[in-house]
Amino acid sequence: MLKIYWGDSLTVLAETLYNNERKADIYQHEAVLVGSPLSADWLRQFQLFDYGDKTKRIFANWEFPSFYIFINDWLEKALHGTAIGLRKAGEHPYSRELLQWRLWQILGRKENQGKFAVLDAYHQGSELRLLELCTSLAQLYDQYQILRPQLMQAWKQHANFEGLDPDLHWQAELWRSLIDEIPESYTDSLLHLADNPQLWKTSGIIEKYARISLFNLNHIAPLYMKLFQGLAQHMPVELYVFAPCHEYWLDDSKKLARQQDLETPNTESTDRISASGPGLSHPLLGSLGSALQPLLRQMLDLNLKEKLMPGKAPETGPQTLLQALQENLRRRDCHFDYQRKEDDRSMQIHCCHTMQRQCEVAKDLAWRWLDEHPEGQPRDIQILVAEYDKYAPLLQAVFNPTDKARWLPAVLQKTPAASAGTIAGAFLKIIALPQSRLGAAELMSILSVEPIAANYGFAQPELEKLRRLIEEAKIRWGEDREHLLKVLAIPDDKLQEPGQFPAHMTWQRGMDRLLLGYCMGRMDEEEPMLAAAELGQILINDKIEGENLELLESFCRFYDDLLLSRQECSNATELSRYVQIYRQILQRFFRSTEYSYQELRLLHRAIEDIERNAAAMNRIFPGEDNRIKLGSAAMAKYFERKCQYLSHPQPCHNNTLVIAPLQSMHANARKLTILIGLSEGSFPRMDNRSAFDLLERSPEFEDPSLRRQDRLAMLEAIMASSSQLHITYIGKSDINAEEFPPSSVISELRDFLGAENLPIIEHRLNAHDHRYYKGKEQELFSYSQSNYRAALSLYHEHCRMNKKTEIVVAPTPDTETVPQQLLQHIKLSQLQEFFSNPAQFFLRRQLGLFFERGLTQEMEEDENFEQDNLERYTLRSYLVKMICHEKMTCDQNDLHYLRERALIPLGKQGEMLLEKELSVITDVLCETRRKNLRGLTYVEALRKQPETKEYACEVEVWGQQFNISGKLQINTEQPAQAWQIFFRPGSDLKGKDWASGWLAHLLANCCHSYNTATFLGSLKAPQALPDFANTATAPDIMQDLVQLYLEYQNKPFVFSSEAAAAYFKEYRKCKDSYKKTERALIKAVEALRPSSFPGAQLPPDPYTQKLWGKEDISEHPDFEDNIRSFWGL
Repeated sequence: MLKIYWGDSLTVLAETLYNNERKADIYQHEAVLVGSPLSADWLRQFQLFDYGDKTKRIFANWEFPSFYIFINDWLEKALHGTAIGLRKAGEHPYSRELLQWRLWQILGRKENQGKFAVLDAYHQGSELRLLELCTSLAQLYDQYQILRPQLMQAWKQHANFEGLDPDLHWQAELWRSLIDEIPESYTDSLLHLADNPQLWKTSGIIEKYARISLFNLNHIAPLYMKLFQGLAQHMPVELYVFAPCHEYWLDDSKKLARQQDLETPNTESTDRISASGPGLSHPLLGSLGSALQPLLRQMLDLNLKEKLMPGKAPETGPQTLLQALQENLRRRDCHFDYQRKEDDRSMQIHCCHTMQRQCEVAKDLAWRWLDEHPEGQPRDIQILVAEYDKYAPLLQAVFNPTDKARWLPAVLQKTPAASAGTIAGAFLKIIALPQSRLGAAELMSILSVEPIAANYGFAQPELEKLRRLIEEAKIRWGEDREHLLKVLAIPDDKLQEPGQFPAHMTWQRGMDRLLLGYCMGRMDEEEPMLAAAELGQILINDKIEGENLELLESFCRFYDDLLLSRQECSNATELSRYVQIYRQILQRFFRSTEYSYQELRLLHRAIEDIERNAAAMNRIFPGEDNRIKLGSAAMAKYFERKCQYLSHPQPCHNNTLVIAPLQSMHANARKLTILIGLSEGSFPRMDNRSAFDLLERSPEFEDPSLRRQDRLAMLEAIMASSSQLHITYIGKSDINAEEFPPSSVISELRDFLGAENLPIIEHRLNAHDHRYYKGKEQELFSYSQSNYRAALSLYHEHCRMNKKTEIVVAPTPDTETVPQQLLQHIKLSQLQEFFSNPAQFFLRRQLGLFFERGLTQEMEEDENFEQDNLERYTLRSYLVKMICHEKMTCDQNDLHYLRERALIPLGKQGEMLLEKELSVITDVLCETRRKNLRGLTYVEALRKQPETKEYACEVEVWGQQFNISGKLQINTEQPAQAWQIFFRPGSDLKGKDWASGWLAHLLANCCHSYNTATFLGSLKAPQALPDFANTATAPDIMQDLVQLYLEYQNKPFVFSSEAAAAYFKEYRKCKDSYKKTERALIKAVEALRPSSFPGAQLPPDPYTQKLWGKEDISEHPDFEDNIRSFWGL
C-alpha cells in the first residue's frame, strides 16, 4: 500500500512519521529514505531532543539511508543477489565514471573516426577537448537512463533515431556502441524490476523492514516511482511530502494570465488577473516552488490515498512578518497586506561588502538570537550558504572552535571540496608541472603549503629568507635554456644567433649563482662577478653560509623532487601508472599533520577511485590494447575535475549550529535560519546544459532543473524557520562606492512583501567600526572582542571630528584594557615608521593587516621588458654608486652585471635604456649649478659621505627618561659646518622621505653641541631641512614627537607624511607671513586628494582608506596642529 502525507511543516511530518511506527517487534527495522544527510541528521535530532522527550519512547533499529543508495543497493540485491553494502557503484559499466572512460576508448579508436565525424571535428585530436567531451556525454547518458528510459530503449533498436534531430543522430549511434559492448544498461535493470515487482519478495526487503518511508524528497523520477508502486504491493510504503500550500497551486499564474489575455483582449492587466482569477497560483509559490510542482502533480495523477497534515499556525494570528508570510503561503493569498511592527526582526536582509563580513554578521546574528532566547540551543540555528566551497574556509575561521573566550559550537556539514584547499591546489600544481613554465612564484607557492614546508623543514621565517635568496638570485622561470625554448616552441635550429634567448632568469642559472656563492665564500663587493668556465661571467650570491646553507640544502631536495615528479608524470601514459606516481608524490612531498590529514585523505580517496576505475576497465575489457592511455595534461585536468566534487561529510546530529550548502532538501525545521551569499550571479545557479542535451532541447515537465531547485531551497528556508530568517549578500564594493544588486529571489521577495516591510540593512566595510557598539538593540551590533578594542581606539577620534559624544557599548562579556608598559628605549627607525604612515603602523600593530606587497608578495616571473619603479630605483642607485667611484662610463662587465641582476631588458633595448639613464644621472650628479650642498655638487657631497655611526640622545616624557638612538652619516670635518645628506635616486622625494630625513635631522642636532645641516637629495635640486631646528630647539621638538609616538602607538593618529611635506614646502616657499599658513593648509589638503590627471599624484594609501574609510582626516580639528607639531612650528 502506497500512502502520501502532505504537509507545510517538517516538524508535523516528522511527528506523523514517528507516530505511524509499524514494527511488529523491536528487532524489525524502519527505513526512512532521505534526499540529503542533513535530513537524516535532523530526523535523529528531532527524535532525540523533541519527539522522544515528549513521548518518553525509546527508538531502535531506525535507518536513514540515502534515497539513491538504497534504491541501487536493493536493485542489485533483487536482480543479482549482491549482499547489501557490497555493491561497488563506481565499477558498474554504466556508472558515470566508467561511462566516461568507455566513451574515451570508443571515440579514440581509429576505426571510429569517420563514424562520429561531428565529434571528431570538435576535439580534433586534442586530449583535453576529448576529455571534456567524454565528461559531458557521460553525464548526459547517466541522466538519460533515468529521465528518458523509453528513448534509451528505442535507441537499442538499430536504425531507430526516435526523438532526435538529424544533427544529433550520433547520440543514438554512440549509445548503441556502448550497448554492443555490454548489453544490459542501468535502464534495463530498472525497467526489469519495475515490470516484475514479484522480485521484491525474494530480495529480503519485506522481511527486514516493517515499512519504507520517503521523507521530504522534492523530485522522484517516474521510473523510480514505478519501482515503489511495485514494492507497495508487498509492504507499506509511505511518502511524506513537503507542500507549502494547503490548496491547489500547480498552475503558473503568468501563463494563465497570458492565456486569458489572448482569449479576451482589452482585459485587465496581468497583475490583476493573477491576483483575482480563481485557481491561479501565488506569485511566490509559482516562482520559488516550480521545482516541487512535478512531484506534486505526479502524486495527484497516481490517485493514491493521501492525508493533509497542516502546520500549527498562531492562534492569535501572525505576530511577526515571517509568520505572516508563512500563513500567506499556506492560504495562497495573492495579496499581502501585513504591516511590519517597528521592533519586528523576524525577517531581515543584510548588505555587506565582502564574503568575510557576511560570515561575521552571521555569527553576530546567531549570538544575538541566543541572548534573546535563553532557552535556545545551538541546534536551533542553521546557516545555509550559496557557493559553499568559497565561503566554507571563511566560516571555519570565523566560527573558530579554538577561540575559548565565548565559543559557539558549530559544524560544517561537509568539508570544502578538495579543489578549494591549499593542499589539493599544491598537488594539482605538481602533477601539472610538465606543462608549467616553472615560475618562481609557482614553485614558492607549492613550497609554502604547510605540510610540504614541514616535510622539508621550513617554517614561515625560513620561507621568507628563502624567498629573498631566490629573488636575489634573479630566478624568474624555466628549468634551463632548453626548457625555455621548449615552452616558447622555438626549435634550436631556428635561432638567428647562437646566444639568442639567454638563460639569465632560469632556475639552472640561479642555482649556479647560489651554489658558486657557497663554494667561493665572501666576494669583493666591488667585484661580485666571476668568470666560471662554461658558465661565463656569472653574478655570485655570496650569502650562502650558516642558516642560509641549510635553507639552500633543503630547497635543493625540494627542487630535485619536483624535477623527478615532473619527469615521472611526463613519461606516464596508462591510468594505472598515474595511480602509482600520484601516490609517490603524496608520500614524497606531504607530511600528514593534525591540520592536513583530512585533506590528504581526500586526495588518497580520489587516487583510490581512479585505481578502482582502472581495475574495473581492465576486468571488463582485458587486454593490452584496451588499457586507458592519456597524456599528463589530460590526466591532470581529469584529477582537477575529480577534486571539485570530492568532500568529506561530517555528522550534524549533535547540539551544534549547522553550516551547510544552500540547496533543496537542506533547510530543516529550525528556529533561526541565516542565508549567506545571495548575490546576483551567485544564486540561483544556472543550469548550463550543453547545446546537444535533449533535456535542454526537448524538456519535459518532470525534468529537474538546478536553477529551479535553488529557488525551491529559498521557499523551504522560509517555511522551515519558526523564529527568524536573515539573508546576507554582497551589495557594495570594498574598493569603491560601486553598488551590486542582490539575487533575483531577494528582489521578488521584497516586491511581494513591500520594500517598507523588508528594508535592507547596510553594514559597514570594517568590522571594527564604532557604530557596531552602540547597543545590541540597534541594527548594527557586534559581539567581537578584538574588534571592540579597535573600535574603542577609533571612537574618541571620531567624536572629536564630529564634535559630539556617542555611547559605545562593550560586547558581553566586558573587555578590560590593560595598559602596556611604556618603552624605555626607542629606535630612530621606529619613529620613522610611525610618522611615515601612522595608519599603516596602527593597522599592522593592532589588527595584523598588511595591504602592501612586502616579503609575502607574488614573486616576479617574467623578464623585465619594461622597468618598474623598484627596478628603476635600483638601477639608478647602482649608477650613482658607480659615478661616486669615479667611473663615468659602463663597460661590458657592467652590462652583464645589470642583466644578471635583471635590472635592464635583454638585447639592444637594455643597452639603450642604460645609456639614457646614465646620461640623466651624470647630468644631475655633476651639474655645477647645483651647489646648495655646502657649495658642492651631488657627486662631491656623496664622495665625502663618512661611515655610518650610532648616535643617541635622551628625552624626558611623562617623568620618564627615554633613550633615542639611530645610525647616521654625519660629515664632521668642520664641526662648525657639520652636515648629512639623504640621497634618493628618484625623480622626486616622497612624504616618507621628508619625515625620515626630518627625524634624522632632529636626532643629529640633539646629539651634538654644534648645529648640523641636513639635505634631502633626488634627481631634482637638493632640499635643505629648516635650520630653526638646531641644537637649542631640536631636543624640545624631539620630546614632543616622542610623546606623540607613545600616546598614539596603540590608537589612530591623524597625520599624513605626504600632507606634512606639502604643508612645509608651501609654508617655506610663501613670503607672505599672513597667508603662508592658509596656503600651506590648502596644499596639505590637496596632497590627500588624488588628482584627476593620471599619474599626477600618488595613488590613495590603502591603510589610510581602510582605517578612516570615507572620513576626511583633513577636516579633523587636530589635522593642522599635528602637522605643525611635527615640524616644530
